[in-house]
Amino acid sequence: MIAATLLMLAQATATPVPAPMAAPVSPERGDARCLAAFGLLANDPKPDVQRASQMGALFFYGKLLGRNPRIDLRAAMTEAAAIAGPQVKAELQRCGGELQRSGEAMQAVGAALAGTAPRATPTPRPTPSPTATRRR
Repeated sequence: MIAATLLMLAQATATPVPAPMAAPVSPERGDARCLAAFGLLANDPKPDVQRASQMGALFFYGKLLGRNPRIDLRAAMTEAAAIAGPQVKAELQRCGGELQRSGEAMQAVGAALAGTAPRATPTPRPTPSPTATRRR
């Protein structure tokens, strides 16, 4: 639902966003752009947008660190923060779509496991014997 909120926000303007004409970027740079784009929504007055921003930022931060644990995050974010205007909207559409697909995949796995996972039952604690509780 939150990813859908982001997609609605990105699609809300009257003019369609043409595909970016820039050269393709590396997956690492793409994830940094997503992190930067979601970061721009952090101060939105709508709570749903703020939550979506947090989820998106954490998702892409995790991807960046998973892809390259030694990433120079400051340098990557400085470069990614240069995106502006229509490019931000295009990035939100791309990144929001990825976030939504990942969320749907997780929900599908959860639903599948809910039907097959054994239910946890509490293990009863043994009642202490009277001799074990006496002080010596």
